[in-house]
Amino acid sequence: MSLKKSKYRTKYLAVAFCLGALSVVSVASWAQAVPAEKADEARVDRLLKQMTLEEKMNLIRGGLEDPSVYQGQAGYLPGVPRLHVPSLRMADGPPGLLTRVAGQAETATMGVAATFSAKDAEANGAVIGREARSLGIDVVLQPFINIDRDITFARAYNTFGEDPMLSGAMGAAEVRGAQAQGVMAMAKHYVGYDSNAYNIFIDQQTLHEVYAAPFVDAIGAGVSSVMCSYNRINGPFACGNSDTLKTILKEEMGFKGFVTSDWGGVHSVLFLNEGLDMEMPGAAEADSPFKAFINNYFVTAPPDTTPVKPLDPEALAGILGGPIPEEPQANGLDLGGFPRDNDKTTMREALKNGTVTEATITAAARRVLYEIDRFGYLDGKQKHTVTAQNVEENAAVIRKTAEDAAVLLKNEHALPLGNDDLQSLALIGPGAGQVAAIGTFGERSPGLTERQISPMVALKKGFPEANIMYAVDDDMTGVPVPASTLSHDGKPGLLRTESRGSKVVDAQLDFTHSNGRTLPANETVTWKGTLTVPSAGSTGCTCRYWVRVEG
Repeated sequence: MSLKKSKYRTKYLAVAFCLGALSVVSVASWAQAVPAEKADEARVDRLLKQMTLEEKMNLIRGGLEDPSVYQGQAGYLPGVPRLHVPSLRMADGPPGLLTRVAGQAETATMGVAATFSAKDAEANGAVIGREARSLGIDVVLQPFINIDRDITFARAYNTFGEDPMLSGAMGAAEVRGAQAQGVMAMAKHYVGYDSNAYNIFIDQQTLHEVYAAPFVDAIGAGVSSVMCSYNRINGPFACGNSDTLKTILKEEMGFKGFVTSDWGGVHSVLFLNEGLDMEMPGAAEADSPFKAFINNYFVTAPPDTTPVKPLDPEALAGILGGPIPEEPQANGLDLGGFPRDNDKTTMREALKNGTVTEATITAAARRVLYEIDRFGYLDGKQKHTVTAQNVEENAAVIRKTAEDAAVLLKNEHALPLGNDDLQSLALIGPGAGQVAAIGTFGERSPGLTERQISPMVALKKGFPEANIMYAVDDDMTGVPVPASTLSHDGKPGLLRTESRGSKVVDAQLDFTHSNGRTLPANETVTWKGTLTVPSAGSTGCTCRYWVRVEG
């Protein structure tokens, strides 16, 4: 069945056209700047003929970047330095961008969808692209265009909702906005990654009309890459499914870019034969928590016999974001997307036994090189330096998106606040006095803490004559544990031991940016001592103490 010619595709286009007539409009100035879907194919083929097998492999598997320039991004593709084929940096999101340099906190994807404005979505895509250029990133791992079909799905807020038409229109707009800034976009996760389950069965009509439909729009917008998902789809894993990758994505949809695995989504070297083009993350540092449960298949080197450390759930939770302290604790990490693989055959053995050929490797490398040329990276148009961000320009887009996304369900003469209301207004709860809607990091940008402003401060700034009262109620900030309660070996304070072995006594644990006492980055510190509470029993002390350590 052809998606381009089928009745399913016809119906989808008809509905999409109606939406376009209503509100989905493109920002012409950005759209005109999107790189044309055409590369110098003769140049691409000449370069491939000059490459060794190992150099081609470095275009289809992740590697490790030089630590002196590594920006903490999710992925790195080595490239082919001998032939001036540049490396690629890939950064996580949405929302925003995640590297070692804080990026601006953007409106959640579901919020962007709530605007019902592709103009807002394209403006957000431009912010993503500008952030990527500022932070030295080549590929942004977004938009997230899965369908929110399960209200309990842990990543539902990353989607554009349950409507394939809206998801496709908004995702395509973000692709245009981002790629117009000279960075590649990677639409994810293809396909059926729409719940906390990992063994998914979808009939062909529903697969085409609902789950694959947003990817049709992303491809129409010229998206450079598509990320295949962790789950199985109708039997095979999504990253090794020839029906969804080769037949539907590449043949029916006409996708010309490269298919990248989700991080750890490869479970056999033979996935390359089924439509996968690139394995991520590829190589991992020896001390990486990912090494314990992610196998690397596109390996041509002799087997590494170095023992792998057991999985450290706490270290992994720290990278993935972990739980929010105020919320109920989950029952451990969900590693359902990383089944224990029985087949450990690597590319080295597959090439020897003929189950994978160099021609297949060349075809995959060609798709990657095609996009590198298309975006002008072979001609020096990429940027790996970290420069100042377009903070104010981006902030204007983020604010407008948040305003357009706001939906007031019920208003019994409460809003807007008039002058009389502002003369006696009470704000109750910790969220009024500080930003409490950021959550954990995970794959998103952390935001610029110096620009975070509470509702109370915003109101006072906008209405300086207002009489606003504030009650914390549930104090989420607290105060440092008093020095009088801390001791070690019968002496005041806690004994701090640093990684290099030096010891020092700290009267209190209060290391913050605001007081100028942050600890060095990447330092491992332990404290030993005793905390003596002022009184026993649940009613003996009504105070709340926090330990604050910032590095």
